Order: sequence, then C-alpha cells, then structure tokens
Amino acid sequence: GKTILGALTETALSVLIAPILMATQTGAVINVFRGKDSGWSPQERAQGGYSFLATLRHNIPATLLGAALMMAATAISPVYAAWLAPATVGMVLAAPLSYWTAKESAGQRARQAGLLVSPVEVRLPDSVGQSWAEVQAFSTLPKTDMISLLRDRVSQRKRRTLIDPYWPLQRHEVHEPLALARARVTRVLTLEEYIKAISKAELMAILNSSQDLESISFRFAVAGRVAGDVSAYERLMSSERAGGRTTTSSGGQRSGT
Repeated sequence: GKTILGALTETALSVLIAPILMATQTGAVINVFRGKDSGWSPQERAQGGYSFLATLRHNIPATLLGAALMMAATAISPVYAAWLAPATVGMVLAAPLSYWTAKESAGQRARQAGLLVSPVEVRLPDSVGQSWAEVQAFSTLPKTDMISLLRDRVSQRKRRTLIDPYWPLQRHEVHEPLALARARVTRVLTLEEYIKAISKAELMAILNSSQDLESISFRFAVAGRVAGDVSAYERLMSSERAGGRTTTSSGGQRSGT
C-alpha cells in the first residue's frame, strides 16, 4: 500500500516540478547566449536551505510565466486551461514547491510516513547488518603507523605479497611523488623528520612500492637514524660530501686539461 502511495506521490511531484525545471533551464541557456552568469549555484540543504525570499526571487520568471499561461488558457477555453493545468500550476507554485522540496525536514517527514523511500531504507540488507556487527571486532585490531612500519622489517616482508609490483609507467616516465620521496631521504636526519617532510601523495607512493619501502627503511637503519645514532649518519653524510667534492674537483681538472 505504501509503495503505491509513494509512487503516486513521486509522480505528482514530478509532474509539478518538471515545468519548473524547464523554465529554469531555459532561462539558464538564454543567459549563456546573452553572456551572463546562469546562476548555477550549489545546493544548501546541509545548512538549512535557502530562505523563502531567496527562493521566490529565483523562481519569479517561472511564476510569472505560469500565471500568464494560466490566464491566457482560461481566456481561450476552460477546457484548454484544465488540460494545461499540470504545467501552469507547477510554475505558479514554483517558489513554495522549490522551498519545500529542498528542506531536509520535508524528506525526513516523508520517510517517517513511509513515502519516497527505497527498499534499502525500509529494511537494511543482511550484509550491512553483519558488517556493522563486525565493526567492533575490527576496531580492536592493532594499528601500525608509518614509522613503526619503516622500523619493522618483518611487517615489510608480510606486506610484500599484498602490493602489486606493476606500475603503469612508460619506459622513460618518472613517478614524481615516488621520486620526491626517494630524494627527501637524503635531506633529513631522523625518521620522524622524514615522515613530516613527505606529502600524502609521496606517502602513498612509498606504500605502493615494497622495494622503495624496504630501501628507505634500510637506509635509515644503516645511517643509524632509527637507533638514534645521529653521529653515525653525520659521518656517513660527511664522507659522501667529501667524495662528491673530490669527484667534482678532479672532474674540473680533467676538463681544464
């Protein structure tokens, strides 16, 4: 019974709203050709909706058009006016209809009455109920943060089989977030600084590359940063810088020669 009543309610609302949409969209197209803003603004249902005056101002063209058509049809013939009523009545009532149907409270009242609802809203599927019942079980699972993952080689090996090793890149194409994540390793002293330095895109790139994840973890471990031995890392960086200066200097002498 409520299904039939809901279908009839939706049909009646659709008949009344259709001419309003027609008039609104026609006006938007005309404004585009005139080089003006068509006023296609986002909806405001979450914040209580628009005020009635704002809705009335927006629907004045449709209301006037509906009133003019109704009077013209009545002057021609009452039968013609009755035949045209589904279109003219909707446009005349454009403001209150738009205001009422945009209200969240109207939808809630219709739902309480069992109207304009889908079968899922009336009775949730068993799968949804089971998933909600298991949420508590999943919430007790231990959470692993990125720093702990980079320090735990066992967890890294377990993740290796879960990651797709295929990256859809061309032969000479570079994945920028992953390249930046690799480069930032040499710019920080501690693992905590590294996690703060990388962006979300770079973090996702590392998580989707088991090889880079393990490589970054190994580099931090070798440098002594995971254990807090900053001096070991500084000695390593000093030797790398010294080696770079030597190479540059010798390269300059060869080019001069």
